[in-house]
Amino acid sequence: MAKTMEVMGFQIAYRPDTTDERVIKEVLVNSGYRKPRIGFDVKPGEQWLDLGAHIGSFALYAMMKRASMVNCFEPD
Repeated sequence: MAKTMEVMGFQIAYRPDTTDERVIKEVLVNSGYRKPRIGFDVKPGEQWLDLGAHIGSFALYAMMKRASMVNCFEPD
């Protein structure tokens, strides 16, 4: 049975006892993909390709940052 957590005003469902919760926190709560020191972040209107998308945390982050499109592929 899925659990939910609220992040940035969104209710996000995840599978308990998996890596889902840790990944959501790393990407969405701690902004793991935001690297201001090197000027890396998702900018509005950009298109992204997420290879190894897991449960889509990066895609959600990119959409929250107003990317125009994110194509996700998960081989598993």
